[in-house]
Amino acid sequence: MSLNMENGVCTIMSSKGQQIAKIPIINGLYHICPKEKAMNTQSKTREVLLAYLHKCIGYMAYPAAKMLISKGMVDGLSLTGPLETQFCEPCVKAKMM
Repeated sequence: MSLNMENGVCTIMSSKGQQIAKIPIINGLYHICPKEKAMNTQSKTREVLLAYLHKCIGYMAYPAAKMLISKGMVDGLSLTGPLETQFCEPCVKAKMM
C-alpha cells in the first residue's frame, strides 16, 4: 500500500497498484465524503446556539467554535442566536483552579 499527498489530494494505492481512494483537501483538512452524501443535493442543516456548540465540543473558545462553522470545517450545523461570548460557569470555575 502507498500514500501520495500532493497538489491538494491524498491518493491511496493498493499493493497491486490499484487506486483505493482519492481524497481532496478542503479548508486545510482532507475530506472523506461517502458516495451517498456526495450524490445528495439536499443537505440537512441543524441550527444550534453558539453556547450549546461551545459546551458540546469540550468548552472550546467561542471564537474557535465560530470559526469551525464559518470556515466550513463542520458539516450540517449553522449558528443561531447570540454570536458573542456568553458567560459560562464551568469555564469560570476551571480558570479559578
